[in-house]
Amino acid sequence: MKIRYDRMLPKTREWFKKYYPVPARRTLRKDALKASLLKWKGLASDVLEKYKLCIDDGWLCEWVPKYGLKHTFESRPVLRIDDTTCALCHSFGNDGCDDCPLTAVRNGASCTMYDSTYDHLHDPYTNGAYHGNAGPMIELLEDAVDYIEDIRRKWFS
Repeated sequence: MKIRYDRMLPKTREWFKKYYPVPARRTLRKDALKASLLKWKGLASDVLEKYKLCIDDGWLCEWVPKYGLKHTFESRPVLRIDDTTCALCHSFGNDGCDDCPLTAVRNGASCTMYDSTYDHLHDPYTNGAYHGNAGPMIELLEDAVDYIEDIRRKWFS
């Protein structure tokens, strides 16, 4: 999906510059974890509120005035929150999720598989992309950053 910046509201363009500056398919493998963490931090509810954005059924949406109605807004999709916009999926998902750092942190379970460690009701991905709670995914990504740093310290120090 091509991102159409020219059709976005200025606040939405600001969000993209700060939280999704490089599309997932163009992110280098070595930068994929940091890029994913940055995107998910941008999907936190306080950030979405600041930029007048929302999560709606797997989409990042902007609030736009509804034509002809004062003080009424509707959501307009601007970015699909799925494997097409995930730098980790682009970098590690060729053969499923087995090589993804998130799967390693979750002992073989991908971010789309339920595991009570990170949430009580849903897997981390569904929780953020469909229920507007990016917290479990951010926590998982931060755990993956720590996991990679531990490996680097043990093997390359």
